[in-house]
Amino acid sequence: MGLQWYGDTVIPFDDFFSGQHGLQLLPNGNIVTLDNGTHSQIYISGLNAPVSRALEINVSESNGQYSATTV
Repeated sequence: MGLQWYGDTVIPFDDFFSGQHGLQLLPNGNIVTLDNGTHSQIYISGLNAPVSRALEINVSESNGQYSATTV
């Protein structure tokens, strides 16, 4: 999810998330992942150095179709 990193599949994401790792399933069923910020200073205006961030994702299912939204 985000910029191309390891692996062949990329899910486009507008926030330039890169180097994601550390997936965890939260008690509420959401997923949290960390971003090592490898390219953040290139794509986020005003940053002089990489910034690591976290992203919480809610995955929902309706009639066999899955969707994900950021929390």
